[in-house]
Parts: sequence; structure tokens; C-alpha cells
Amino acid sequence: GGAGALVNRIDVQHFDPISGKSKGSATPLLLAGGDGGGLYITGADIAPTGEIAIIYSLHATSGWGGYLAFLDKDLATKKTTQFVAWGSGNYCYGSSHVKWLDGEFVASSVVASSGSNDTVMKLGKFGADGSNAGSTNALPTDDPSSLVARTIMGGLNAYGQGEVAFSGGLFALSYFSADAKQNPPYLTVVDTLGAEVGSPVSLPNSIGPTYSVAVAGTSQGFVTVYDGNSSSNQDSLLATYVSNAASGDAGVPVGATYAFPGGPPPRDILALGGSSDGAGAGFGVLYPNGSVSFLYFGADGSPRGNPQTVLYQANPTGDGDEVQVTNFGGTFAVSLYSTIKHSTQVVATTCQ
Repeated sequence: GGAGALVNRIDVQHFDPISGKSKGSATPLLLAGGDGGGLYITGADIAPTGEIAIIYSLHATSGWGGYLAFLDKDLATKKTTQFVAWGSGNYCYGSSHVKWLDGEFVASSVVASSGSNDTVMKLGKFGADGSNAGSTNALPTDDPSSLVARTIMGGLNAYGQGEVAFSGGLFALSYFSADAKQNPPYLTVVDTLGAEVGSPVSLPNSIGPTYSVAVAGTSQGFVTVYDGNSSSNQDSLLATYVSNAASGDAGVPVGATYAFPGGPPPRDILALGGSSDGAGAGFGVLYPNGSVSFLYFGADGSPRGNPQTVLYQANPTGDGDEVQVTNFGGTFAVSLYSTIKHSTQVVATTCQ
């Protein structure tokens, strides 16, 4: 309001779900705190009963911290809890998420391990009311010390990783390896207690350094979307299917990899987001020209057509633009936040 102060306030905007028309002006939802030095909303999801969780990062004199806010179905704040401690790394561009999985809110974030610049993945589970249902630090990766590639502070060169999916009693974690020179994308499967199942999966045909990797569950397994090369060595958006029939003895059964050639070079894929409708998996892909494409995979991980443009801004993607995908009642909502326009577009779709 021209007061000259940065108050780190999160607002809410209501829309009619059928017509898409606004139900009035945006109104204050909550004050996030911090010192006004930065606030980034990095994810949100909704429970079947209407409760909402929001994950955000904010700045204070001691560094960056990560928080979760839990709202009831009337958008009243029920609880706010710190998820990532102050000074634990930095704002993780595209690497902090919250999803409704297996009957609870599951939050994940890439954070700096204590006393170093090494980064690990943290996962926490919360009830619909925000009650803590358990958390695990340093989730297993391909690295003996459970490290992942370091996320760069802001900017378009930051990695988008750390997303979590659920299928068949198992969780899958998508990340970039900290050991290899090109930081290839990996998938680790864990049980509900966080114990590793099988060995980490190195996703095929990746090219590096890549910028984003996302995962979502189907009724039969997991689909991971990332950038790479097709079998004909053409730059492509790639998707690899992994069955949920993994076991500690048999390992993780890796299925087919699908390539979607064309469009901007895959190294220019700036953000990815995935979500499940219970049967299949849907993804939003943000490209440098400002467009967002949506693609859907069936229960067996096979694609239902090529990526389709669903959102577009008339300017190139800006530093800090984000794409989010959520699902409620079988309908996917894909959103694009534009830093240049200071606005968000949302489109909804139902997949069969």
C-alpha cells in the first residue's frame, strides 16, 4: 500500500470453479514473519476434506528458513510450523514441496546439512490439521552420505528437485546426484518409514547439467519427468516409468523411457511440477518462451498424447517464475506465476 515496508504477507484470491470469474479482490491470509528480506511460496496442496497446506521460504537476519502453514476448509490458519531451520542453506528454487499423499501432507525440501554447504533432502509428514506425523533427515540417495546436488540461490540456473510421490505403499524421491560431474537425475524409493527399497535409479539418457526433475505416482508406479536425449540423440523432454513392485531383494523395476522431441532445448526447461489423480500422473512444464505445457501418463506409465500448451505469457520466462500442479477430486489445476506481470494464471483439466 505504498507504506515502504516489506511485511511478508500472503494473500488469497477466490474464483468461481465453473466460470473462473473472480469472487472479489484478494484479501490477506496470513503474515509470514521474517525481516522482509524475501518471501517465496514454493508449493501448496489440498486434502480431500478441504484442508490446505502451504510451504514457503522467508528471510531473517540469521538467514533463510522454511515454514508450513495449515489452513482449514474455510481458510482459517490452524497451525504454522517451521520445517527448515534458520540458516539451513538458502531459498531452494523449485526444491521445496508439499503434497497430500497416503492420507497426510508430505513436505520435502533440499537443505544444507549442519555446518557445511552439502545438501540433503528432508521429509516431514503432517496430519490434515498440521499435527506432526513424523519426519526424517538425510533421506537415502546414490551418495553414501545421502547428499544431493547443491541448489543454487534463486536464478534460472538453480536445480528443481526434491519432489516426492506415493504409490503402492512406497514413496519415490526425485533429485540430482551430488557425485557425478554433470549431476544426473536419480530416483530413490523408500518405504513409509524412510528405509531405502532397492537401489537408487539412474534415469536413462539424461544430459547435464539439467535444471528440473519431477515425479508423480500412478496406481501402478511412478513417472519421473526430466530433460535428456532420445534414442536418436535428439534433445527431448523425457519420462521414465518405475513400477511400485520394488522390493529390497529384487530391486526397483525400471520400465520404459518416453521422449517428447521438439520445442525449446531441454536444458532450457526451467520448472517442472507433478501430481496424481489416483490413477495416472499429470505434469506441468515451464519453457523459456513463457509457455506451460501439460502432459498426462496412465497407470502403466505410458503417455496419453504429447505435451499440450495450456498457459502462455506474452514475455519470456522471468527469474523466479514458477509452475505448480495440484489435483482435487480428479481435476488437475496447473498454475503459472509470472514475476514480470506479478500475476498468476490457472487452468483446470480432467484426464481420462
